[in-house]
Amino acid sequence: WTRLLQLDAGSWMHPRFAANRIPSLTEALVSIGPYARPVIELKAPLPWNLLLAALKKYDLEQEALIISFHAPWLSEVRRLSKDVPLGLLAERWTPDLPQQARGLDAEALLLHTDTLGTSQIAAAEALGLEVWCFTANDVGIVAACAAMGVTGIITDRPDLIRTR
Repeated sequence: WTRLLQLDAGSWMHPRFAANRIPSLTEALVSIGPYARPVIELKAPLPWNLLLAALKKYDLEQEALIISFHAPWLSEVRRLSKDVPLGLLAERWTPDLPQQARGLDAEALLLHTDTLGTSQIAAAEALGLEVWCFTANDVGIVAACAAMGVTGIITDRPDLIRTR
C-alpha cells in the first residue's frame, strides 16, 4: 500500500500532473465529502470495518455510495451496516438484475452505457432503485443518459457534465 501511495498517478493525463499521487481513502473523503457525493468502487476485498469506520469518522456513512460488480462484497458491507448506500454494477443486462440489487438492499443499479435503455431504467425504478450509467466519456452519451433520466453519471471526463 505504501508503494502505491508513492506512484505517479498524473503524468498519463498531462505533464503538469506529473508526480501527483493516488490519494488515500481518508484524503479522498476529506477532499470530496464536503463538495460531492463520494462514490467508492470496491475492486478487491478489504477489511470492511476500516471502510465503514472511515465513512463514519467523516460523517459520510449515509452519503457515500459503495459500488461493486461483486454482490457478495456488497452483501458483507450490508451485513455490517444498514446505513451505507450500496450500488450493484453490471456490464450486461439480465432481467433479474433489479431484483438482485433489491435483494442486497441496494439503493442503485449502475449499468454500462452500452446496456442502458428506457426499459432497463423502468424495470429498476419499478423496484425503487436509482439508475446510474457508466462510463459516459462522450458528450453525446452523457446527453443520452441524462435524457433517459438516470440519477447519476459516472465518467472519466467530468468536464463533459459541468458544461451541460
